[in-house]
Amino acid sequence: MKIGGIIAEYNPFHNGHKYHIEEFKEKSSCSHLVAVTSGNFVQRGGPAIVDKYTRAKMALDNGVDLVLEMPAYYATQTAEIFSRGAVMTLEALNCVDSFCFGSEHGEIDKLKEAAAISMGISGDYEVSLRKNIEEGMPFAVAREMAVREYMDEVPSDFFKGSNNILAIEYLRELIRLDSKMEPITIRRMSAGHNSREVSGDISSATAIRKVLNGLELRENVMNTKDKRDFLRKISIIENSVPKTIYFELIDMISKEMYPLDNEDFFSEIRTCVIRNEGTLHNYFEVKEGLENSIRKTVVRAPKFDDVVAELKSKRYTSSKIRRCLFNILLGVKDRDMDIAKNLKQLPYVRVLALNDKGREILKKIKEVSDVDVVSSPAKAKLTDSYIENPVYKMLFDFDLRSSSIYYQKYYSNHREQLENGEVDYFNLITRLEQKNDID
Repeated sequence: MKIGGIIAEYNPFHNGHKYHIEEFKEKSSCSHLVAVTSGNFVQRGGPAIVDKYTRAKMALDNGVDLVLEMPAYYATQTAEIFSRGAVMTLEALNCVDSFCFGSEHGEIDKLKEAAAISMGISGDYEVSLRKNIEEGMPFAVAREMAVREYMDEVPSDFFKGSNNILAIEYLRELIRLDSKMEPITIRRMSAGHNSREVSGDISSATAIRKVLNGLELRENVMNTKDKRDFLRKISIIENSVPKTIYFELIDMISKEMYPLDNEDFFSEIRTCVIRNEGTLHNYFEVKEGLENSIRKTVVRAPKFDDVVAELKSKRYTSSKIRRCLFNILLGVKDRDMDIAKNLKQLPYVRVLALNDKGREILKKIKEVSDVDVVSSPAKAKLTDSYIENPVYKMLFDFDLRSSSIYYQKYYSNHREQLENGEVDYFNLITRLEQKNDID
């Protein structure tokens, strides 16, 4: 058995992801494939367009054997923290031979060189970084210039690609953990990560989300005169996603399971900001007076995007503002994030979906790793590992709590889906292809 790993969000799954999977299987010759994904809230700062179980099934239908959810504390943060949670999840399995990520550059050597320099393995990065910051450079620029100082023939746009940045962070994390996993990168095809227009067979997830969030959906759309207009608008993405996913999206929307975006949570964010106005500085990244600006802006802005647009500056990117707002909503505090950031080993991994090969991977994990494999949250919360380990409890409770917040919106038109209780306790997608429970 040769196990490969992929880190992705599948928000939503599209043809670029399918290409990524196929290329990685060819390059790595892996026989089994595990994907680590974010849960219901994602790295760009905000909710996933469809829920984690649906996205996990999309991955399973397109070449992945086992889908694991990285802890939510990591999934919604900066590239550095996101990569930490993702790589630690794969590393915890103790049986992944190689893992793959996309990048604009597409060649591993330069990415490795940048990672090594920024970790102090070569050059005098820290000295250069401090000097650049003292000269008034924003941190991101100071970091780029400090790394460039010790690199040879680095392309001018090398640090502009968001996937290159993530790739470097993955490689930094390998160094931090002294991991033996082999990193493999695949060049992104055509559309850039943040390209906002659908274009042919390969479009970015950003462009596809833009189409889905712009549908102006109405109740019972498939049984009204708006049906033709809806089908015309959504057909724009038909060639950019696998056919099964295209029809699954149409089926979901026809059942009034609408794609979510940041705006869906703005009312709750506003309430949290007002209620916690005296302690906003305790939330992760909400610092240096930003808490006051958020408080003043949120109460008068009509929409979520208006808050982001008003607070965005040379100092604060749109992504940072979005993350801050969702950190407040989800309750991400400094003290907890300090614990999460300093971990070197996760106490558990969470299963979202698997097939027969996925069960073989789980069997291997249980043979070679002491990490808890969670398929049933209810059972996990009864174990000594959960009860006696405060870090396990902190991470896992946050996973469940943030997921519950998401599903209150996701099932707003189908409250019957919540009659049994928390979705994470009764969702059966992880057992779709199983004869017996995996616990």
